[in-house]
Amino acid sequence: MLVADNFDEMWAGDPLAMAVAYVPNGSVAQGKSLVAQIGCASCHGPELKGMGDVPALAGRNPHYLARALWDIKSGARGGATVALMQKPAAALSEDQIVDVAAYLASLMP
Repeated sequence: MLVADNFDEMWAGDPLAMAVAYVPNGSVAQGKSLVAQIGCASCHGPELKGMGDVPALAGRNPHYLARALWDIKSGARGGATVALMQKPAAALSEDQIVDVAAYLASLMP
């Protein structure tokens, strides 16, 4: 669950709007381990802040991250750049998607 500190700022698209994501205990630590195992940094940069055309993951909205991973896993999202993400996303369970999203969202953008 995501709870905004200021809903008006969040819905207006303010990238600095703060929110709290409530996730299961241990999700952030488990997500950190999964991100290292998957090797996200090889494409998204050592601090997961993006490289070239590859987008940043650090500090992104956890709902966005989870939905993007689910869409890639299910095949709802496609394209040349998404093809690189299909194998890692396919290997993730629903709980692991929550863990990865929780960890990535906890990082400074």
